[in-house]
Amino acid sequence: MTDNRPKWVKLGNGVTPEHQWSFTADAPLVCASYGRETGEYALADSSGGLYVLNSQGKVTSLNHGFHSLGHIDWSDCGAGGIISINGATLCRISDRLKVVWSIDFADDIADIAIDPRGDYIHVSLKNGYNMFYNTYRKKIAQYKTVKPLKYTEFLPSEPCLVAAADQGLIGSYD
Repeated sequence: MTDNRPKWVKLGNGVTPEHQWSFTADAPLVCASYGRETGEYALADSSGGLYVLNSQGKVTSLNHGFHSLGHIDWSDCGAGGIISINGATLCRISDRLKVVWSIDFADDIADIAIDPRGDYIHVSLKNGYNMFYNTYRKKIAQYKTVKPLKYTEFLPSEPCLVAAADQGLIGSYD
């Protein structure tokens, strides 16, 4: 009988990962996002705090005062991001965590996504309606799905949104 396991498995435990840095928020974290190009982390806690950490774990931006934070998504290039607050409000935030604009929806937000460059935003509502906006708050497109899209993400390599809902619904939108 041959051993088909990869070589690194057969050679033993390998090198233990080293602890690089840690961060403690003021309250339990409710959501987090990572900027792939900048190495920044955008975090939100249950007390309404928003944080941006650099790749060394140092706080570069901080803003308290948001209530009922639900989702956060940070652009890969560090051009800011988006958050959902109070269930049905979408806010575009700058890289310094200041609100640039906001939109109130009639239904609660299921998920949000911002493209890697921070130019386009996708909002999925719990009633199944989905919208694309540009960074200037202009609605670009709207469509409806059978189930609300709970997991949405723009691909970094091409202009495409991948989304999934309950009970096996998955889609790609370009």
